[in-house]
Amino acid sequence: MTKIHIVPQGSESIEGYQKIEVINGSIDLNSLAMNECDFILASDILDEVPVSNIQTFVQLLESRTRRGGKICIGGTDIRLLSRAIISGEINSAEANEVIFRGRSCLDMSSIRSLLQSLGLKVSSTNYQGYRYEIEATR
Repeated sequence: MTKIHIVPQGSESIEGYQKIEVINGSIDLNSLAMNECDFILASDILDEVPVSNIQTFVQLLESRTRRGGKICIGGTDIRLLSRAIISGEINSAEANEVIFRGRSCLDMSSIRSLLQSLGLKVSSTNYQGYRYEIEATR
């Protein structure tokens, strides 16, 4: 059973998972065969990928996931972040840090639609503040 944890460069991974780092907005999954992974944990990783590469990134994850395997993916939702700023939940300094630390800030519905367009079945969605996580099955 192959389980991978995709993390930002220099971050720790969960024990029992193969660690794959996002470096300069991209990942190298050449060490994994097509349809090899039972579970891909990529929560909070979409912020590390340039918005222009999100579709390619998600397609790459999908290609490495076996039938019945799961992908857990997430990032910052720009709509929820905007609401948090307007409502005063977070101050402008924290908002700037979130925006300028990442490379993208797509909303959950866009990522959900992308996953579904690739034939994945979304099994759960979760929000925590302005961050989201989606679990989908191939």
